[in-house]
Amino acid sequence: MKKTDRKTERALTAALIRVCDSALKAIPGFVWITHFVNHSKFPGSLVIVSVFGTDEELRDVCGIQLDLKLSTLIQQELNALDAPIKVKAHQIRCDTEEACERDNEGNWQERYRYSQLH
Repeated sequence: MKKTDRKTERALTAALIRVCDSALKAIPGFVWITHFVNHSKFPGSLVIVSVFGTDEELRDVCGIQLDLKLSTLIQQELNALDAPIKVKAHQIRCDTEEACERDNEGNWQERYRYSQLH
């Protein structure tokens, strides 16, 4: 990883930690946040995933549009960085631990491996 990639990764991680701290307090069922990226194809390969515990919790959040609030919070944090990171709406996702366990035996890298190819 190049020095600039490490700097970008640190800034991105710090922004997502701030999002996580806010979401844990404000969004029911939210558990954690992660991201996947191929730095040689950044920012187009970046995928940010907000993780909820269960499919039902995610449905409930989507039903009252808190998923949109979470997406907006992510965008705001990325835009506030010294070197803003621009992402498209399809790069910000919500998922559940339940779905990953069911579909990918809990392997998040496998679940989002395509993002590292783009």
